[in-house]
Amino acid sequence: MANTARRPRIVYVTFPPKQIAGGIKLAFRHVEILNANGIPAVIATPQPEPPHWFDSSVEIINLEGISRDDDVLVLPDNYQGFFQYFSEWTNYKVVYCQNHFFVHQGLEEGRDFADFGVRALLCGGRVPERFCRRRFPAIPCTQIPVLVDHQLFQISDQKSLSIAYAPRKRSLEAAFI
Repeated sequence: MANTARRPRIVYVTFPPKQIAGGIKLAFRHVEILNANGIPAVIATPQPEPPHWFDSSVEIINLEGISRDDDVLVLPDNYQGFFQYFSEWTNYKVVYCQNHFFVHQGLEEGRDFADFGVRALLCGGRVPERFCRRRFPAIPCTQIPVLVDHQLFQISDQKSLSIAYAPRKRSLEAAFI
């Protein structure tokens, strides 16, 4: 007899994709990979508009389109508003910690992700994983390294001195440069 149980949908909750941020693009890439492997997944955001700064065929839904109690929620580590919004929901909740330096933005002083019903942590590298294991010892934690597409990103034969920076993240240093 075949297993006919419905596989839960994975919902990556994120900021509106019109904002340019690596975490948003990475959430879309995770959903693309899940869908390509037969795992139902979508992006949920307060303003469900497609991104203008990269291409993606991922389904984008409004937060109200999330199935309470059924969908698996993947929340960003750095936005308190999402933790508060979903705090009473019984859904299985996961936090994706891409950058451990931003965790404090998602939590009030002294709070823990477990306070909001988070049951697992995904980390984008070894350092965030080590941080999360120390900071949240009661929550299972695993690493999902960021994949570099070597077809898209290649080392150039011609090199030039240059400085790459993100002014919105390091405004003082950007002004100096």
